[in-house]
Amino acid sequence: MASFQIHEDQENRGIGGRRLKKQVSNVSLESKRTALGVISLPTNNINAQKGKQPLQSLGGENACLKSKLPFHQRKAPVKVREDPPQKTTLELKPSLKVSVASTSTRSTASLKSEIDVIGKEKNVFEDQILSTSKGEEPMSEGEQYSPMRIDKSLDNAVEKSKPDCLFYVEEYKHEIHMHLRQIEVVRRPKAGYMKKQPDINFSMRSILVDWLVEVTEEYKMDPETLYLAVSYIDRFLSFMSVVKANLQLVGTAAMFIAAKYEEIYPPELSEFVYLTDDTYSKAQVLKMENLMLKVLCFDLSVPTALCFIKKYCLETQATDNVKSLAMYLSELTLLEGDPFLKFLPSEIACSAIAIARHNFGMKLWDEELELTTGYVVDEFKTCLTCLHETFTKAPKYPQKAVYDKYKVAKWHSVSLLTPLPLPC
Repeated sequence: MASFQIHEDQENRGIGGRRLKKQVSNVSLESKRTALGVISLPTNNINAQKGKQPLQSLGGENACLKSKLPFHQRKAPVKVREDPPQKTTLELKPSLKVSVASTSTRSTASLKSEIDVIGKEKNVFEDQILSTSKGEEPMSEGEQYSPMRIDKSLDNAVEKSKPDCLFYVEEYKHEIHMHLRQIEVVRRPKAGYMKKQPDINFSMRSILVDWLVEVTEEYKMDPETLYLAVSYIDRFLSFMSVVKANLQLVGTAAMFIAAKYEEIYPPELSEFVYLTDDTYSKAQVLKMENLMLKVLCFDLSVPTALCFIKKYCLETQATDNVKSLAMYLSELTLLEGDPFLKFLPSEIACSAIAIARHNFGMKLWDEELELTTGYVVDEFKTCLTCLHETFTKAPKYPQKAVYDKYKVAKWHSVSLLTPLPLPC
């Protein structure tokens, strides 16, 4: 049983009391923390080091001052008592009780039979769990099946029926498409920005984009990251003049931003510095990233041509050959900024799909595509002609990164195809 005694010292009213108050105030000031995170020493240790009496001695040695007071002026100490803590016991009830007395009355054979019945019931319960969860993977990494699992049957059915369904939502697909068509107009670069650049030209831009294609292939990035990086570069150069020595720095910062926006595991900053052969330091890349984000006003969500190609191919159930060739053609437009900056990404996507369909023996454009895209052939006919010319000249380009990328079997070797002439 713990008890605490609180005494009221009457001598504090006199001269001795003022001395004691001053002593207590000095102790409190000395024991005060000087800075955040600095833990002060206990009060007893501070007083002991300076030769002062601790505060606890006020009720001990100074208690003799109370004995000199008259009896009628003395006050009984106030006692605060704590009740002893009550002991609480927790009884655990076993699921199977086998007492010593029962063993004397019942035979061991009867006990074994009861245990066997319990074991059989347990096996039946486990068999029911395994039968209900057959064909599913457990949540844990082990091989044991667990009743705590997620039913993915509906998700698997959706994935099988609509693969790659990034923008496919039946109830809102029209609104999503209209929103993308509006945003592509607002966040598009200026078509003639290169005329105001004193030190760079479109040829230098093509070399930079070709290098970015190699970077995305080296680090296995998503193709959308490349499109976003090129969009950031064009939008940045539409407002800022850049010298030739800093053009690669602009491309590095744009790819760094796009990777952090699109990739799950983007490359580190040191990797981008290494790709530039240590031409730029980490501080320079971060400074350019900061400037680019301010110029772009942090508007990084941009619908690209690849975005529209995926959406149109999904809704029209295009074949893999058509989709691969359309992606190859749209990626060729990234190299040539001169004719293709004046076209919207949706127009480039429609032109790429139309040429891909025509090259594989299908109709150039049909009513289903008109309903899906909202375009007729006459609306993107100029872009269609320019893209077909680029498709014809692609094998002779000095920048071979895109051509070599789509030459492999993964993309059905679409870059090796011979372009068919467009119908009149």
